[in-house]
Amino acid sequence: MLRSSSIPPRLLPLILAVVIAACYAQTLTLDFALDDSIVITENVHVKKGVAGLGKIFTRDSFHGFFQREQSYVAGGRYRPLSIATFALQYAVHGEKTWPYHLINVLLYVLLCLVLYQVLREIGRGTGAAELWSLSAVLIYGLHPTHVEAVANCKGRDEILCFLLAALAWRGAQRFWTSGSKAALAGASIFLLLSALSKEHAVAMLAIIPLSIYVTSSGIKLHASKKKWLMLTAALIIPIVIFLVIRHLVIGGGAGQSTPVMELMNNPMIRLSNGAYIPYTSAERWITIAWSQWEYLRLLLAPYQLTHDYYPRYLPVPDGWDLRAVASVCLHIAMLVLAIVGCYKKRLWGLGLAIYFLSVIIYSNIFFSIGTLLSERFLFVPSLGFAIIVVCIGGLFSKRWPRSRPILFIGLAVMLLSYVIKVNQRIPAWKDNFALFSTDIRASSSSAKAHNSLGGVLIDRAVEMGTDLPESQAMLREATTHLREALRIHPAYRSPAYLLGNAHCHLREYGLSIKYYDQVRRMDPDYVQAEKNLVICAREAAEYYGKDQGRPAEGLTYLQQALAVQPDDPETIRLLGVTYGVMGQTRQAIVYMKKSTELQPQNAYNFRNLGTAYHSIGQLDSAQAMYARAEELQPGILNTKN
Repeated sequence: MLRSSSIPPRLLPLILAVVIAACYAQTLTLDFALDDSIVITENVHVKKGVAGLGKIFTRDSFHGFFQREQSYVAGGRYRPLSIATFALQYAVHGEKTWPYHLINVLLYVLLCLVLYQVLREIGRGTGAAELWSLSAVLIYGLHPTHVEAVANCKGRDEILCFLLAALAWRGAQRFWTSGSKAALAGASIFLLLSALSKEHAVAMLAIIPLSIYVTSSGIKLHASKKKWLMLTAALIIPIVIFLVIRHLVIGGGAGQSTPVMELMNNPMIRLSNGAYIPYTSAERWITIAWSQWEYLRLLLAPYQLTHDYYPRYLPVPDGWDLRAVASVCLHIAMLVLAIVGCYKKRLWGLGLAIYFLSVIIYSNIFFSIGTLLSERFLFVPSLGFAIIVVCIGGLFSKRWPRSRPILFIGLAVMLLSYVIKVNQRIPAWKDNFALFSTDIRASSSSAKAHNSLGGVLIDRAVEMGTDLPESQAMLREATTHLREALRIHPAYRSPAYLLGNAHCHLREYGLSIKYYDQVRRMDPDYVQAEKNLVICAREAAEYYGKDQGRPAEGLTYLQQALAVQPDDPETIRLLGVTYGVMGQTRQAIVYMKKSTELQPQNAYNFRNLGTAYHSIGQLDSAQAMYARAEELQPGILNTKN
């Protein structure tokens, strides 16, 4: 695109670094958000600092959060290096947020500088390699789809993976041009570290040699079979080592024999007669076509961004439509162009190839990745897009030299629009509330988006105090989103559970228990739903008994709680008290006696039982209970409570 400049080449990397750093400086004001809890704030291994490194490298990447082996994501995840950096930081500054964001920005700036060196080598035949690579890296570095990776601390796995892969790429280039074995050894080490940051470093096995093929002359290309063998071995060995380590640590592979039949972890299923079944082959391919179309939309027009592309961001297919057909045709044409372009050693062909080789990993074609698409999945493919844009500009510039001023203006407008969008998007990542309340507009068809917003609204209402009018309004809004999440995904446990919590805070106890029961039917092993049902029922009993003077109504809730947890001491105590208030003293005594058996060190239980005996004239029994209460807590008979 660019042919000449009065700017000294040595200043170009500095300009690049300053522009990227300035654009993302705003992220230093952000808190933790989204998956940061999984890798930092609620990760027990990370919170141990240096002491947790052993577990980080010998467990699934989600183990520190779930604290058990789990199978929520097909094939598991093994990305210890990025999580290890969080552990080291946690040992130094705990949960202070800005240092984590600062490291992300610095790593991202360093990635752009390394890519500048890589692309300068690739573009050396353009006649203006420095400005060619600067243009491409600016398009890449300022692209709005990268906000998620940089602004979300968890996105460090993307940044670190590609940074280390780019260093391996640069080492391979140096080996090819100079024969440096040290550079080749470095490339191997960096590629292994890249894979330890994120598994998708495997794409570099094809991208690195292909870039060397496209940018090498015919004589140099065929001069040394030994060189090719050395390069191939240097790239394959670290990936094999990584796969062996990964298998020894978490086992399995990228896929699994049977699909996960849970919509939030497998978007390729649909509801039929009350049960989820896999998509048909046609439905699966239509969905894949739609998602690939969306990736192109995000690259070309990143105006509507969101962190949440979960079901049903894309609906269940209802036959082939124009978008799916157009996507298939367009991608076939792009693939043919990529093959032809690489064969003819055109840089635009390399750009297309980089896009395909990196995006196909996330396509759901070969194995399920557990989601439809994501902006962070464009972190590497967008480099191919940047190369293509610069190549198209270069072709116009070469064919119509007078168009160069227009091309400069077009590039400037494009980059300025990126900067504006990035700075508009970053504040959405301030915290979970800002993120979820912003992205619900773009992800209005996503069950997860509605569930996330409902959950954070409940949290904010509880923090403020649930009796305030503002909190009540938040809780009402939360129930609206949570019901929508259940409508989209009727078997979704989380919104049903959160609806139970919200209605309990609203003192709509009947609805609350209804939703807790629904959760228990969905998952009989979900202990927290059972606990919350009992807590809610006890709260209802106290509310109707003390505040409303309707103990009989409260009694029905206590009986529901008793049916769930027959030996819950607090429920049994309240049953005794409630029957006592209602004048059914003999029934009260039954539960009060059981309370003393379950909590033999609780003086109040013995005092209450003594009072009950006294009211029916059993004075000896009453005196015995009073004596026991006084023995456990001297002076208790003189207290009012």
